[in-house]
Amino acid sequence: MSCHWSSGSDFSGVLAVTNPGGEEGFTEADFTLLQALAEQAALALHNAEFLHLQIERQQLDLDLSIASGIQQMLLPRENAQLAGLEIAAHYAPAQRVGGISTTSLRFRTRDSGW
Repeated sequence: MSCHWSSGSDFSGVLAVTNPGGEEGFTEADFTLLQALAEQAALALHNAEFLHLQIERQQLDLDLSIASGIQQMLLPRENAQLAGLEIAAHYAPAQRVGGISTTSLRFRTRDSGW
């Protein structure tokens, strides 16, 4: 006697048992028990897969947190100081980790329009 089990819409496996002795066939109670065991196996498999995904997500969150900390350490603590110029900077990543780019603009004199 066999019974398939599934976790959601995914096919997971087959639970098969044989009658080791005698000529008696399986009863309805035997089949009901087999179905219950198959459902429990499917639930255990689903829970194990879910736990695995949660562990992977936690690892990814940890990796992103470490990368964000490293990125913050790479940013300058103070703005550059140049005579006659006021320099300001702001960094805000779009996600937990963002690209770092800097741009410097050089202006001529007061008559340049700026």
